[in-house]
Amino acid sequence: MQTELLEQADRVLAALSPGRREAVREIVVDAVHRGALTPTGRAFIARVSGSSFLADVLSDALTEHRRALEQRRALEQDRVE
Repeated sequence: MQTELLEQADRVLAALSPGRREAVREIVVDAVHRGALTPTGRAFIARVSGSSFLADVLSDALTEHRRALEQRRALEQDRVE
């Protein structure tokens, strides 16, 4: 993921009130466990941040993470066979 996008997302997150930051953090933790951002989580993040940017960055990061895990598992499977 591009460093500039992550830095911009960090600035957007930092601009939120502490309560909203905490709520977004909980949504992020849930999304990491699920492997995807829920529609409700996406809507909340967009509403409190004023745009879909933060939710888009999170979704893209989760997709990249999931692909990296799949590639790692495929490589490990190839080694076993």
